[in-house]
Amino acid sequence: MPPPILRLSTGFYEAARRLAAKFTEGARTVHTNIADIADDLHAYGREMKGLDKDASRSLKAMLDREPDTPVFVYSRNGGRSIGLFTGDIIHSIPILGPGRKPMGVSFPSHPRDPFGVLEWSRAGLGRVAGNYGFEVGGPTVHGNFERRFGRGPRLQALWSDKAKSEAMLFSLAYAGPDGYSISVDTGRTMKRLPVDGYNFGRILAANDHFREALRAEPKSLLIQISSSPAAGSAARESARALHEAGIQLDVYASRESVAITGTPGSVTTYDNLSVHPPADRSESAGVQHWEVYKAPRGPASPTRD
Repeated sequence: MPPPILRLSTGFYEAARRLAAKFTEGARTVHTNIADIADDLHAYGREMKGLDKDASRSLKAMLDREPDTPVFVYSRNGGRSIGLFTGDIIHSIPILGPGRKPMGVSFPSHPRDPFGVLEWSRAGLGRVAGNYGFEVGGPTVHGNFERRFGRGPRLQALWSDKAKSEAMLFSLAYAGPDGYSISVDTGRTMKRLPVDGYNFGRILAANDHFREALRAEPKSLLIQISSSPAAGSAARESARALHEAGIQLDVYASRESVAITGTPGSVTTYDNLSVHPPADRSESAGVQHWEVYKAPRGPASPTRD
């Protein structure tokens, strides 16, 4: 049975356009699941009329899922290629704290990403609660960062006051101003998919590791860690999705690339967090490198089961 990754032929099928609109135009789609779109999926299958055997098999795999299985949308090529996938095939690993306390979730999507246990050290959490590192680098032709200017100062974190009374939770994913990357298990290999900010927020809201961290720390804030800046529409829309799901926490995202450092191994232990503005902003230590998307009300709460 193929994995439930369904590429929609939006240029040919009216049912596909209706399906895509439910995810890309609606403002209240946080709890969309198989049951919510089953009629549209059946209509899409009838319009295909067996012309696309791969899509037909993927459609059957999707409809065979439990009715409450969440469904998400991905988009490529400026929205010209759109598809659906179910939440049960997303690859994620927990981020832990001292005593293996749940503190968030990582979505590895690159072969070099750690796929084992991720854990913050006690000293690292104490350090990050008050400030963050600042290190200027310049992008190379390969998109990597050269540390041309060495280590800079440690700067007061935008969340430092709230971290005195609220727990820090973390999400880790590749990101950019327009979206995030996650990986899904196709049964044969891991496939990387791009999702917009709103769907990433929906993915977070439904993720078991993140929900467990929220249950452990209902009064918390979220720090998004990404190798490229997520501040802007991506992080703002992810925060909106979380808030609409009833998860009322403040979301912090960086205007710069973020790095976390630590000791790799079977358990990767993190002990620091820093931002890396490019060389042409080497004087930017005096500006705020983070944005915050505040919850409309109240502390964080676990999503509905």
